Order: sequence, then C-alpha cells, then structure tokens
Amino acid sequence: MHKLPILLLLALPCAASAASFFRPPATMVGIGNAPCSAFVSTYETMAKINRHEVQDSATLQKTYEDYGNFSGTLSGFFASFMMEHGDKVWPFKSTDYALSLAYQTCQHNPTTRYIDIVYLMAKTSFARGVKWK
Repeated sequence: MHKLPILLLLALPCAASAASFFRPPATMVGIGNAPCSAFVSTYETMAKINRHEVQDSATLQKTYEDYGNFSGTLSGFFASFMMEHGDKVWPFKSTDYALSLAYQTCQHNPTTRYIDIVYLMAKTSFARGVKWK
C-alpha cells in the first residue's frame, strides 16, 4: 500500500465527511489518467530543462507538452471545484507550487492516477478551507 504525505493523510477524515465532490471517472482519456510515475518523470525532466541539462529537441517538446497538460489538468480541476463550490480563492500561492505538492504526493504513490491525486488535493483544500503557502 502506498503512503500519502502526512499533510494530506491528516486531512482525509475531514475531507471524507465534507459535502459531495465531483469524483473523476474511472475511465477517462487524457493525461489525467496517467500514473503518477509519468508525472514524476515529467516534473523531474522539466527541472533538468530549467537547469539547462537537457538539449534534445524531441525531449524538450514532449516534456513541455506533457508538463503543460499536467498543469492544465490541475488548474482546470481546481477551477471546476471553485465554480462548483462558490470559492473564488485559489488555495495555492501559484500553479507551480500546487504542482510541486502534487509531485511530492506522486513520488509516494507512483501507480495512482494523476487525476486522483489532484482530486485528493482539491477535496482536502476545499473541505478544510486550507490555504497552502
């Protein structure tokens, strides 16, 4: 069994008792269905690109595309939550920070779908009114 970071684990009991939240479908198309290991790989490759350690144009293109899709999935899911629940406040200081939290969680849950980690982050944040700084 995989371990969730303690921060998210502590929030689960409260989040489970909160109002019903949109649950990602079991079958879906797109990058959200990818395992966390794919996100971890993309995130780490993006860090190497930012340090100018990757020069291969095919790797650059794929990484930029995948990173944009992972980022868009997270932002879109949170935007949906915010519209659904009337919360107009983005709970993170930036999308990059939210992605870093997803990365930390995905490192411990490599076989979990990326969208399920994003769902857990959203459910936890909005159920507790958490502001991540």
